Amino acid sequence: MFQKLLDLFYPKHSLEWKDIPFRPYKELQHSLKERGLGSLDRIFSACNYHDSIVLQRAIFTLKYRRVPGLASRLADFIVLACREEVIPDIVLVPVPLHWQRHFDRGFNQAALLARRTASELDLSYANLLRRTRDTGHQAWRSRDERLASMHNAFALCRGVAVPHHIVLIDDIATTGATLDACAQVIKAAGALRVDAWVVARG
Repeated sequence: MFQKLLDLFYPKHSLEWKDIPFRPYKELQHSLKERGLGSLDRIFSACNYHDSIVLQRAIFTLKYRRVPGLASRLADFIVLACREEVIPDIVLVPVPLHWQRHFDRGFNQAALLARRTASELDLSYANLLRRTRDTGHQAWRSRDERLASMHNAFALCRGVAVPHHIVLIDDIATTGATLDACAQVIKAAGALRVDAWVVARG
């Protein structure tokens, strides 16, 4: 099913999922702090975005050609990379889109990834965050511009209870600015630990 969807847009020979290198990587708190990310505790990634044109095309197709069915296959990389990190009390939380972007796309890819991961690993899922303004596309910004654009970009949803241990879910972590901005809000609300699990590191 997913292969057929991709074949609508790209040549079949370039779309074999087995061609995506599985290269899990864990970045710990001291390294994150050295990069100016003071709220995240750890980031886990399953693949390197720049290692695979197949992965790049799959993520692009999911987000910009609006093929939500691809999220399940991409989430399986997170499941494979993070299965050993599972403990019963964690709650998976997707990085939110601004409502206008969500409306235009029709879905939040991070929410699709999070739901699939939660289902496969038998974990809790919650929408705790909202994006207070449209921060635009991060891909063409420098590291400093990304950090600045994320200032006060997120807030808690009204009436939510914040668990002690949260795992943020997203498709890509490049500088980590978006994830760290989310973690800052969550920790200010009482969370003790905030990790992030992503498909790819940029």
